[in-house]
Parts: sequence; structure tokens; C-alpha cells
Amino acid sequence: MKKFYYSRYKLLQLLLLNAVLFGFMLCFQNCCPCYKGLADFVTLLVGFSFVISLIITIFPPRVALLDKEGIIIDRNALLKWSDIKKAEKLEVRACLFKRAIIRLEPKKGKGKPWRLMQYVSQGSAFGAYSVPLYAMSPKDAETIEKAIKKFIKIQG
Repeated sequence: MKKFYYSRYKLLQLLLLNAVLFGFMLCFQNCCPCYKGLADFVTLLVGFSFVISLIITIFPPRVALLDKEGIIIDRNALLKWSDIKKAEKLEVRACLFKRAIIRLEPKKGKGKPWRLMQYVSQGSAFGAYSVPLYAMSPKDAETIEKAIKKFIKIQG
């Protein structure tokens, strides 16, 4: 059983962004009393985002869990290797950048039950089952790609 986690470096970037936004909102809140209510509300939201990103940085979420039986992506249901019709390595465009993913396409009627985000993304380039290689360290991305290749052929 192999576990893969989100890149610590990318999580630290998110934390830094949230810290800068939180600092900016604290300064704005003290410098401009004319929007006190709105500034308090936005500062609270940004502060909440900062705390959540701090927790995620300390306890990084799992990207995927692989074993002989199948793969679990994020916190989704187990997708058995025998239930995968094809796997593709794709460069998809997200947030103005091309991002590398491995898209797993289950056989018809397999791979259920789905989570909300799987329903939402099933028609997109990401698909319902995608391993986000861009969100991991390059070493982990290479390792997970090799591990998936042991069980199923990756096109592309």
C-alpha cells in the first residue's frame, strides 16, 4: 500500500498567500474605519482561510492510495484496477496553466458511489477519476505514474 500526498512546497505557497492576504486585511481594517463592518467580515473570512491553510500545511491531505486491489483518489471510493477501461496522461488547462494529470476512465457502471466533485467534474477534461500530478512533488509524480503503469497501461 503506497500513500501519496500533496506537495509540501505548494501547500506552503498557499499558506504564504493566505498570510499576506490576512495581513493586508488587518492593515486595511485599521486604516480605513469607514468600511468597518465590511472590513471585519472580510478579515474574518480571510482569517478563517488562513487557519484552514495552516491546518492543511501541518496535516497534508492524501492525493492517492495505491495497492494491489485498486486506487483511492483523495477521499473517494476505491476504484479497482479491473474496473478501469483506460488510463491517459493528459495536459489539461486549468487556471490559465497547463497541468499534468492521469485520467482514469472506469468501465461503464463501475466506480460508484461518487462524491459531489466527481459528479461535477465528470464531463470536464479532468474526469471523475484523475490523479493530479501537478499537485505533487516531481519525485512523487514520477513514482505514482510508474506504480499505476504496473497495473494498467497509460496512454499518451
